[in-house]
Amino acid sequence: MLTVDLPKKLESLLSELALKTHKSESYYIRLAIESFLEDQKDYLVASQRLEEMEAEEDDGISFEEVVKKYKLDD
Repeated sequence: MLTVDLPKKLESLLSELALKTHKSESYYIRLAIESFLEDQKDYLVASQRLEEMEAEEDDGISFEEVVKKYKLDD
């Protein structure tokens, strides 16, 4: 079990949303945390890849090359 202190304004918005949608406040808190953690994981992967590219002096490929390679111009 975890306890989180929220600012009154945020708690009020959360309560209002839960009431209007007939879902629990816990549901929305869990959803927000899951979304945040996924975003952070994606950021860390992208950041690590960028560091690797910079270390290898890899310029990657251009958008135009991606379009051409995957035939996205159809």
